[in-house]
Amino acid sequence: MKLPIAKKYLVLIAAAIILAAGILVIVNRTYLSDVWYRWWTPDLPPAADFQGAVEQAENSVVASEASPFESGLSKSENFVLETSPTVKTTPTDPLAHAGPLPMEVNLDVPFTSQAPFADWSAPFQELCEEASLLMAHAFYQGESGVIEKYAAREQLKKIMAFENFTFGFFEDTTAEQVADVAKNFYGYKTVVVKPLTSVLDIKVPLALGYPVLVPAAGQMLGNPYFSGDGPPFHMVVIRGYTPGFFITNDPGTRRGQGYTYSYDTILKAAHDWTGDKATIQTGKPMMIVVIPNR
Repeated sequence: MKLPIAKKYLVLIAAAIILAAGILVIVNRTYLSDVWYRWWTPDLPPAADFQGAVEQAENSVVASEASPFESGLSKSENFVLETSPTVKTTPTDPLAHAGPLPMEVNLDVPFTSQAPFADWSAPFQELCEEASLLMAHAFYQGESGVIEKYAAREQLKKIMAFENFTFGFFEDTTAEQVADVAKNFYGYKTVVVKPLTSVLDIKVPLALGYPVLVPAAGQMLGNPYFSGDGPPFHMVVIRGYTPGFFITNDPGTRRGQGYTYSYDTILKAAHDWTGDKATIQTGKPMMIVVIPNR
């Protein structure tokens, strides 16, 4: 049975529309996924640059430290005279914070993927630690937004070359080794490497204006934008928090700027490098805080 000519044209038009729609979806699948990502991304608090974050932290501490004379106590109740005064010194904790923590923090840490040009072949699939350190350093240098791709690639290569010279390798570095790079490549005098035991451990440095680097069992992060199951070992920059989640710059995906993870996800996934990807989930939970030189 032959179709009328009009119906033939309708069938051809319908087929052309379906074909065009299919091509459009294929060509623009990245655009569509970006729209989906933006739709589900929670609203973030305003981002503060380094100087602004430090000023906020200092104001918070000052406001929380009441003078002893404002507490209702007399001078004699606050001070004891000594016939032979002694000067007592105690080590200064670079992460000491005397005031109440703000409800939310968002540091304007500039972003780069560990593969700035979306080339995930060697060596870029192994440069998450280098990219995390680069982002923290760029923040202290006053940068914001997105690090220029060519500059990011060159910096990553330089860090990699330094690691090869220093350690004999660049892949999968421990928290202590990342701290060593921060000190001896970038010249930071103080880098804190400590066990990660609670949400508060991360919130305090952020309230002081310092990003936090966290090594992790990457596949436990459950990031849907990772390729496959995700990297066995990974590192992210935590740049802020809200009452419900951490704000990160995750170099493992081009959509990693301001990517949010729940507190529980970060705490469970935090594992330092063990020397073996098969045992990464047994690594100690650690965190790294690079303190800017004053």
